[in-house]
Amino acid sequence: MPQENVARFFAAVLEGKVPIEPEQESCTSNPERFVHLSEKFGYPFSLTELQAEIARHIQKPHILHLFEAALHDEALKRTLKQASQPAQLQAALLPLGYSLTPDELNAVIYTCCHCVRGLFCECRAGSIGKQVFERSRITSTDLLLPALAGDYAIAPDQILSFHQDGHLRLRNVLTPEEIAVYRPALAAAVDRHDLEQQAMEKSVSGQSQGWKFVENLWRLDPAARKFTLAKRFGKIAADLLRVDAVRLFRDQSYFKKPGGGNTPWHQDSYFMPLDTHQVMTMWIALSDVTLEMSPMIFVSGAHRRGYQGASMPNDESMDEFERNLDAKGWQRMSYGAMVAGDASFHTGWTLHSSRENTSQQTREAMVIVYYADGARVAIPPMPRNPTPPENFAGIIRQHNLSTCLPGLKSGDLAETLMNPIVYQRQPSESLSGY
Repeated sequence: MPQENVARFFAAVLEGKVPIEPEQESCTSNPERFVHLSEKFGYPFSLTELQAEIARHIQKPHILHLFEAALHDEALKRTLKQASQPAQLQAALLPLGYSLTPDELNAVIYTCCHCVRGLFCECRAGSIGKQVFERSRITSTDLLLPALAGDYAIAPDQILSFHQDGHLRLRNVLTPEEIAVYRPALAAAVDRHDLEQQAMEKSVSGQSQGWKFVENLWRLDPAARKFTLAKRFGKIAADLLRVDAVRLFRDQSYFKKPGGGNTPWHQDSYFMPLDTHQVMTMWIALSDVTLEMSPMIFVSGAHRRGYQGASMPNDESMDEFERNLDAKGWQRMSYGAMVAGDASFHTGWTLHSSRENTSQQTREAMVIVYYADGARVAIPPMPRNPTPPENFAGIIRQHNLSTCLPGLKSGDLAETLMNPIVYQRQPSESLSGY
């Protein structure tokens, strides 16, 4: 297995079977050299597999303790800053009570070369202490994350299906190796920030419904920022919407715990203060999704029929709403079980919902919402005597305006620092064939 090859390669380096000369360019500061040497000496692995293995090791408690101790121990700090060879680092750490495996030694060296060395410097970090350690821990993980820039090919018939049905499932949008790196980083970020955030869906489903929601996680965590602004995702959105450029509206964590409650039937765009129909949501699984975890359910073609109302999150309301859908002859559709890295996409006006997670595991997913560049803010006037649902929708629109389009009013271009362009098609690229 490739990741086993990483460990075997590290052991071979420590034993001197793979020669690395200190005066040569250090392969610990140049990971591409690691990959080259692994192929040369019979332990082949990819750069992504290397990064996944390193990220796995530096998040271990005793490795994080080592970095934290170095913030208060000048001798240990110097040892890490000067580390270039695993045998040298091992000899220096053993007397201090740190016994690391060969792959852990190399993970520490790689991390120090790329991240910790700069953060140990007062002029970069500002101070030496707990706050710096927290920053180094997050930044170290982020710098090891691969850029999600490679194109994902979408066939013309898939784009046609998306426009006809209003939804589409794409497999392996993230590879298993990418999931192995990003999933723990994102899960840790969600745990850190969940109690501090109030996302729209918390207002809909309630705090007690067993969800972990964090809105605009990309503004709070560097790993989430790298994930949310990935060009691969942005290009998929632009291709499916048939536009030249897409902006970010928001991201959200959708972690549904065992027993996590229903998501009511709704249409996202009804709550979004934008004047465009070119809005799309990506729902990407960070963990495998079984049928018991309640995958998303869509109503095919509903996005072409305007606003269709919404249900409450309780079973009785959702059952009644579904009976009305059936009476209209509208087709409900679910993609069923999904593998981590699979993603579903739906338009802003696609009716969708999900039921309670009846499994014993948390259903982990991230949601990213995109819209076409050039859209403007649009807030429909409230009726003189609004019904409770209309009043609630107005509250949510104002929340979305203040958190995702801050400082704007109706008629303004929907462009703020919260809405970067995630993907811009180059002049040489064409939408023909879509």
